[in-house]
Amino acid sequence: LLLHEMIKKEANNLMNQYVSIIEVGGAYALNFKDFLNFINVKTLIITDIDSVRPKQRESRIVQHACPVADGMSTSNATLKKWLPKKIKPSDLVNCNETEKISPNLKIRVAYQIPENPGDKCGRSFEEAFIIRNANEFSTNTIPISSRKLFLNKTKVSGKSKIVSKTEASIVAESYQIADNISSKTEFAFDVMMLNSWSVPKYIKEGLTWLEQ
Repeated sequence: LLLHEMIKKEANNLMNQYVSIIEVGGAYALNFKDFLNFINVKTLIITDIDSVRPKQRESRIVQHACPVADGMSTSNATLKKWLPKKIKPSDLVNCNETEKISPNLKIRVAYQIPENPGDKCGRSFEEAFIIRNANEFSTNTIPISSRKLFLNKTKVSGKSKIVSKTEASIVAESYQIADNISSKTEFAFDVMMLNSWSVPKYIKEGLTWLEQ
């Protein structure tokens, strides 16, 4: 829903080229490796870093989703077995451009990275988008269906009052906010109704590569 708008914002030349957008679930892109190498067409894979850590559940240990900073590994098969062939979230975050591109230079992977060195890194598209647009979400321009995600209940003069979260608190709580999104489709439509918004860095970099 949002990729078309992102292309217009960051890689407008692609609007005049033949580009196919295929949704397969980024973690399953690995299944298309041989096919993509065979057709030899420049391809951008946009996926999630999917950080996980082990957790004891009854008599067994399972991997469960967690913030990138707490992650021990990624559950994304594409990142582990194809590009860039890294398992630890810390290694994935620190990959350079070359490591994200296939040997034939025709395929590139894009996944969440910090907006600036040392910044927080999102686990999912939603979290990365929230971090990138925290300032926008701290205003009162948020569409009503997602507005409750960005509000705090506080007490003023002994009375409860609903106020907007600050930019800093939105970044600090980004994982929890993203986890509380009940409908990704509704969230995407809400984004379209914002006065302005910015494309997360990892997608911007990927689209720029594809455009060039």
